[in-house]
Amino acid sequence: MAPPIAARTRQAPAPALVNPTAPTRKLSFKDRHALESLPGQIERLQDTIGKLRAALADPDLYRRDAALFQRATTALANAETELAQAEERWLELEILREEMEAR
Repeated sequence: MAPPIAARTRQAPAPALVNPTAPTRKLSFKDRHALESLPGQIERLQDTIGKLRAALADPDLYRRDAALFQRATTALANAETELAQAEERWLELEILREEMEAR
């Protein structure tokens, strides 16, 4: 005779409890330093970009000094790229800092 159905079915083991308070991550020294220094770096880059744009706004610059025009154009592109990267990094760190303070 077969055992009753209730006896044949085994209960699945209870799932392990998940710790709702995961260990909080702290900003590293490097991240804290970047968070503090990036605003100054961003401001300097904005100033540099403004000066380069003002220099490039001169309609006679290319005619007077094509090499200077090329250097200024390259420097402007590099500064704009660096500014975008610095702003993105600052934003990531600021979001992380706010998330950690909310815990």
